[in-house]
Amino acid sequence: MLLYTHNTIAGIFAVFAGFIGLILNIFIIYKIIFERVFGRSLGYIWCSISMGHVGEALIFTFVIGPLTLINPEQLDTLFAQRLIHSYYFFCASVGCLSLLVALNRMLMVYKPLLYSRAFTHSRTIAYTCICWICGLLFVIPNLINPCKSTPLNSDKNYYRISDNCSPFIHYMDILVIPVIITSAMIIDILTLAKLYRLPKVRSQSYSRLIAV
Repeated sequence: MLLYTHNTIAGIFAVFAGFIGLILNIFIIYKIIFERVFGRSLGYIWCSISMGHVGEALIFTFVIGPLTLINPEQLDTLFAQRLIHSYYFFCASVGCLSLLVALNRMLMVYKPLLYSRAFTHSRTIAYTCICWICGLLFVIPNLINPCKSTPLNSDKNYYRISDNCSPFIHYMDILVIPVIITSAMIIDILTLAKLYRLPKVRSQSYSRLIAV
């Protein structure tokens, strides 16, 4: 595994990638807050997503990268495993927030009259807080007992249940986030399909009016 056989290259790459992600997402947060590139509700969600990416970038820049440079074996210690598993908190929160964005767009297209009531400023804040709480609930079992191997553990099969780890934690770690992201993708595909059909529906309706 590159992380262990060429730890200098892997460590520098991790620090560099994390730093670039950190700068880009801080810039996005600045644009959303000060230049209001999105509407109020959608902007609040996207700002939270960027904050989650900032958290992910911080772990790469100041934990994974430096430990890989110094001694990649340190990644297997209990303290490092807890720090690496905390990455799941940001990842799960961002996944839930991405699903919220997908639902936001879908409701805007399918039920535009309901959209303004469903995504008021106060309700958007509540939805966003729920997403962060879900991320916290997801990571707590991993922080208490970080038994599940991560992709950084070169000597372990990520998809194999560890002897000292419960099946619940194992399947939660490998399934929850992919299911959330896949759900967001499916919702976005349905929304795009609806948008694709709208001009045709309008054209057919106009043709019928002309014929009458």
